[in-house]
Amino acid sequence: YIVWPDENRINVPIELFTDAKLARDDEMRKAGSAVSIQDEFEIEHKGWNKNRNKVKIKGSPNLGNVQVIMMGVRNRKGQLNTGPKAVEVWVNELRLSDTDEKGGWAANARLSTRIADMGSVTLAGRTSSEGYGSINQNKNSRQLDDIHEFDVAASLDLGKFFPEKIGVRLPFYYGYSRSAHNPKYDPLKPDIELSKSLEHAENKQERDSLKFISQDLITRKSINFTNVKIEPQAQKEKTHLWDPENFAVTYSYNETKKRDINTEINGDKTHRAMFSYNFSSRPQLIQPFSKVQFLQKFPFKLIGAFNFYPLPNQISFRTDLYRRYNEVKTRNITNPNFILPATYQKDFMWNRFFDLRYDVTRSLKVDFSSRGTSRIDEPEGRMNKDDADYQWKKDSILNSLYDLGRPVLYDHNFRITYMVPLNQIKFLNFLNANISYDGTYNWLAGPITADTINLGNRIQNSQNWQVNGNMTLTSLYNKVPYFREVNQKFRRTSRTRGSINQQQGGRQNQQNEQVQAKTLEQTFTSNVKLETNVAQKVTHKLNTKKIKVVATGTDAKIIPVKVTLIDANVIEITPLSDAPQAMLTVSGKPGDQAFLKDLADLATRVVLLSFQNISATYNQNGGTVLPGYLPEPVFFGGGNYLPDPRLGYSAGPSYAPGFPFLLGWQDQDFAQKAAVNGWITNDSTLNTPYMFTKSERISFRTTIEPLPDLRIDLTSDRAFAVNTTQFYNYDYSTGNFNANSFTESGNFSMSTITWGTAFFSFGKGNDLQSEAFENLKAYRPVIAQRLAAQRPANNGFGYDPTAPNSNFPGYPDGYGPTSTEVLVPAFLAAYQNKDPEKVSLGLFPSIKYMRPNWNIRYEGMVSKIPGLNKYIRSLNFSHSYRSSYNVGSFLTNLKYAAESDGFTYIRDLSNNFISPYDFNSVSIIESLSPLINIDIMWMSDLTTRGEIKRTRSLQLAFANNQLTETMSNEYTVGVGYRFTQMDLIIKTKKSQQAYSNDLNIRADLSYRKNLTLLRQLDEDKDQLTAGQSAFTIKTYADYMLSDRFQMRIFFDKIINTPFTSLSFPTSNTNIGVSFRFTLAQ
Repeated sequence: YIVWPDENRINVPIELFTDAKLARDDEMRKAGSAVSIQDEFEIEHKGWNKNRNKVKIKGSPNLGNVQVIMMGVRNRKGQLNTGPKAVEVWVNELRLSDTDEKGGWAANARLSTRIADMGSVTLAGRTSSEGYGSINQNKNSRQLDDIHEFDVAASLDLGKFFPEKIGVRLPFYYGYSRSAHNPKYDPLKPDIELSKSLEHAENKQERDSLKFISQDLITRKSINFTNVKIEPQAQKEKTHLWDPENFAVTYSYNETKKRDINTEINGDKTHRAMFSYNFSSRPQLIQPFSKVQFLQKFPFKLIGAFNFYPLPNQISFRTDLYRRYNEVKTRNITNPNFILPATYQKDFMWNRFFDLRYDVTRSLKVDFSSRGTSRIDEPEGRMNKDDADYQWKKDSILNSLYDLGRPVLYDHNFRITYMVPLNQIKFLNFLNANISYDGTYNWLAGPITADTINLGNRIQNSQNWQVNGNMTLTSLYNKVPYFREVNQKFRRTSRTRGSINQQQGGRQNQQNEQVQAKTLEQTFTSNVKLETNVAQKVTHKLNTKKIKVVATGTDAKIIPVKVTLIDANVIEITPLSDAPQAMLTVSGKPGDQAFLKDLADLATRVVLLSFQNISATYNQNGGTVLPGYLPEPVFFGGGNYLPDPRLGYSAGPSYAPGFPFLLGWQDQDFAQKAAVNGWITNDSTLNTPYMFTKSERISFRTTIEPLPDLRIDLTSDRAFAVNTTQFYNYDYSTGNFNANSFTESGNFSMSTITWGTAFFSFGKGNDLQSEAFENLKAYRPVIAQRLAAQRPANNGFGYDPTAPNSNFPGYPDGYGPTSTEVLVPAFLAAYQNKDPEKVSLGLFPSIKYMRPNWNIRYEGMVSKIPGLNKYIRSLNFSHSYRSSYNVGSFLTNLKYAAESDGFTYIRDLSNNFISPYDFNSVSIIESLSPLINIDIMWMSDLTTRGEIKRTRSLQLAFANNQLTETMSNEYTVGVGYRFTQMDLIIKTKKSQQAYSNDLNIRADLSYRKNLTLLRQLDEDKDQLTAGQSAFTIKTYADYMLSDRFQMRIFFDKIINTPFTSLSFPTSNTNIGVSFRFTLAQ
């Protein structure tokens, strides 16, 4: 019994399906054929199973889209046997075999030649056949096209045709490339090879057409003349504005043509012509009064130092024309008889750039740059010389060029900086001050609309003022000789830890010798002539009265002398015998006077000279955006403009938008002025607001160094930003513009001090009560009374500031416990630990309420401190404090309306006077990071570290009268040790390697506690909503195997324990080995 008879074997060549498709298509093309693409067409599998196997095709299937092949058994309709039956079908194997593994080939050729000193020409070609690919690519990844590419490039300096002395520079570049991809498969029938489709073509014309449209062809052509100019061969001593080398010309032409099965033509042409002028110089400084002697002295020195530069440093101008013409015609594959129209894309732009850099004086510098862009409008349709309307289109383009195009963009920006010449005044040369002003202007053309709609254009400007002042107080102190001596004595000696480690050996010994020199006995010797009973004075400068005097002769015998003490530095000696040559020796230890002087110098440094530097910065930014602007830029962004009376404007001619606006000046009423002058469109469809922005920031910084290596930085800042929007609409009944929907929004922040409540503790156990929060609630009546006292009585609205609040006893009328104007000052007073009678009542406190934050650092060696220098090598200490009051965002209260007395009498649902602004929340963010940090390096190479950090965030929300308080405390201790020159041997199977480097070991333990509390103002209820404690252990040991290769072993563990039932305790452990290799140092 044969299990697998040959008759049941099915062998299906893939090409059998494509042959069926080709046969069906050939049948369809026959004259009088009734076969259609929707009919079922059948062919026999010749040469297999006695030609009994059949292949059928219907429609236009594509084998390239086949994803699944399935074996199945089907019962024919109409031949169903209703009797009992049993069928068992076995399929042994389904496989794909005899795949086409044919490979391909590729060749490259390149020829480069140099034409003397004129340039070079390069020819390159590349061809590759179907099946070509890299050695690691499979059959499916290799290319399926025959690719033929050709490139030619020439780069020449045509200026060599001119005499060398003229200096003509004429760079020329020509490039041409052609890339043709001939596909293996017919793009219209992706599962049939193109060669078979060409064989089945009816005639040569059809065969050539199919071959043409199947090819992907890209040709590129480029012609460039870049930076054509005249360069002088000899160096000029002086440059002039009219020198020929300042001018340059550039022209480029690029053309790209593409076609493929879907695209009949995709042609892209670009032209760019540019003319540029660039003048750069180093003008000589002119000082007209430098030789006038009396003007070189105070108080005329500022006049004597007057100077200016006669010419700008740089003037540049560039104008370029850019034209792009793109034509795309898509091939209609499904219905070739219906020709699709071509599409055209045109861009014809004219750009103009101008730059000026002028150092007017040594102190005054001006930079200006501008850009203008115009569009040359072209008629619709293609540009072809064979078209009947070509001349009309050409004339239209030329006329637009003569008119300089249609403006679409203009902007300029400039910067003026001025260094105040305080250095010319001797007694003020410790002061530095500079002022800078940046201004910008931008004009943007509006969209092209129907004649009945005029949305106008958009203009905007901006400005930035910045004033910097700095006082270098050390320069002021050094004007006094004694102060200069003290500053030099206590000059800063701190070093980074790295430099301490590198220099500790020699520097340590040197400093120890200096310490010992101040405590050991000092001597003074001098050769003197002694006569019996003749007194003489000797100045020894030992600065002590406790001295010992010895006189010896040439024979080393002691000569008796009588000593009389004059002062700590002078004695009088009277010899009792003669000695023509004697050596006088005075010895002693420094006395108390030296100590007193050092103490006085130290007190002077700490009390009088500790302030080293004070600086201040003021920054103001502003911007204006005006939509619907009608005038167009003519010169410098502006020009004379006469409103069209036919549109209802009655204003006369004016210069728009005015020089102040062009210079970036900010005027909140500018929109109203523009409306009066007829600069704004009266089209009712314009629905874009007028916007005005302004922000101010002021900051101070002070550096204090009371002792060497001890530095205290004090910083404070205040920032306020306001954004204004308003709509201007034209009222046809009155002929005027009306401003409406005025809104303001912004943010605010200011440095403050909340140290007084930073360490307030909660109650015991579950009592989460806060003393500061209780003060907040208690301060509200005080603040309310102060606010009411500012208001005058108003009989028209029936208001009496002394009247009690009917809803809230203890509060005045109009100011209840939930009023925003009450809560904000109470919030600040409570958490700043201030008297509520003295706190600012404003929602945005003024500059006088700024408070400094600080940062304290000590980084130095302790070798000069007796007792500690035996154990400690260096000691670093740091402490930082920062706190800020913030208003994240505010918005104009649309219900607010002030009366003639400046106050509003509109009330909210709680009977409180409404605030001019709506606040979402205010907050205080406090950080002591760190509260204290001590880092000690011991003499034994042991390092220890301790750190405490505290942070606090307080957010008062007015929507629910709720305070969210978030706190975090972290405690960290660490220890490390360095084993110097530790030996390590690493063995392998074949060898071993010995190392002798430092081993660093470190361990850090930290405990962090986070809490989030909700405190209700309306209820005496405090709730813990989130929080956890985290215990962290981090240890590591690293060893340098070489100067670039480091090995580290580490162990980290974090244990989190939540304080609420909303989360679970977690524990994370990391342990491992890491290697780091440094490629460059």
